[in-house]
Amino acid sequence: MNLTAKIVSWVLVSIMSTAGIARARQRRLADRQAVQTEYSFSVRPGGPSLVVRAQIGADGKIGAASVFHKGDQQPFQTFSSCMPDLAMELYEGEEGTQLVEHADFNFDGYEDLAILQYLHPHLGKSFFCVYLWDDKVGRFRYEPQIPMPDPMPDPTIQTITTHDFYQGGAVMVGVYVWSAGKVIQIAESELLNLVGTPQADPSCPWETTCAVRINGEMREIASKVTGCAGAEPERVECTPPRSAYLPALARALRPTAKGATYVDARCGFRFTYENTWTVAKEALPWASKPCEYRIVFTQKAPAGLPAHHHVDIYLSDHEFSGLRGEANFEFDHGVWYENRASSGVAEAHAVHGANWAGMEMLDGPGRCYADQGGYLGAGSNPTAVLFGLTINRKADLDGGLCEKADEEGVMLILPSFEFIPISE
Repeated sequence: MNLTAKIVSWVLVSIMSTAGIARARQRRLADRQAVQTEYSFSVRPGGPSLVVRAQIGADGKIGAASVFHKGDQQPFQTFSSCMPDLAMELYEGEEGTQLVEHADFNFDGYEDLAILQYLHPHLGKSFFCVYLWDDKVGRFRYEPQIPMPDPMPDPTIQTITTHDFYQGGAVMVGVYVWSAGKVIQIAESELLNLVGTPQADPSCPWETTCAVRINGEMREIASKVTGCAGAEPERVECTPPRSAYLPALARALRPTAKGATYVDARCGFRFTYENTWTVAKEALPWASKPCEYRIVFTQKAPAGLPAHHHVDIYLSDHEFSGLRGEANFEFDHGVWYENRASSGVAEAHAVHGANWAGMEMLDGPGRCYADQGGYLGAGSNPTAVLFGLTINRKADLDGGLCEKADEEGVMLILPSFEFIPISE
């Protein structure tokens, strides 16, 4: 059994034992007639309603359910528990437990079904069997990839977030996305109580960490002690890589609906941006060509310092014949990679816009150096490369290195970027 499996096993045993001891004292099972077992919802707006009837066994166990078309007497699908060893009994006083929920877990526009298997009321842990709606066949199918506990899908940025609470106040928060049919984790933050461990500092007994997905691997990028001198412990800010919010390997980026337009006719490009930003052009000390410069975004803040973002842009003539013909890119086992020489390789995501195709590497690696030239270690270097389809031009967008890396700066230009004919 590997370490992950041991941890999962320990967590499940501890959940069941700590809650189970208290629950076992309540020997009387819940009155099944007092429990809401019938739920109704539509898988799409305006569509016909489905009726889900949760089943409670003679032993009080939950976890199974049948699904009916509204008005039918016979179910068109019946599900047994996907977690029979975890499915709990309902005891007296738990008649108000919600057994069925629904949400769009795979962001296809259809509501999916979640059937409760286990609830730890004191820690707020809920485990579900999740079934995704397949509109082509008009049925649900079990999806074991949905992370637990308490998966919370966000259709705006297409992420699934879990919150895993433990006794003593510890918590783990995970962020996941769909990519090529698989659910992958892109961020994880932890708040751990180190009391009783060798590394514990009595004056600062808590530790908080952040790990994000970089080049296909989860890497810790931040860690600090907290809860010092009796203060309330706080989790470190843990922002997933921006590219992971858009999980499809090939996707269309839509321009901003409202805003101003930045036009550089001499270099042959334009983009739109929200008019809450002020855009300025700055020279790059190392640049030798007129179409190599920095674009700086500034946004006034109601209070405090204004927000700033930047991106270095490099325009050049280039004849594009396909991504496979570009020297620095390689397609391996279903994933694109960019070769960054001594910095390693960056996982690349295919994107396209108004008249271009390209790659974005917003979580790509870079090498960090001090101002005096000493090597500091590995860091991030968010970039994108755009190839003109109707105009023989190329645009390199560079968000900077390490502590100066600015993913937001790249994303302020990328969605609405467009090549235009050059005019002097």
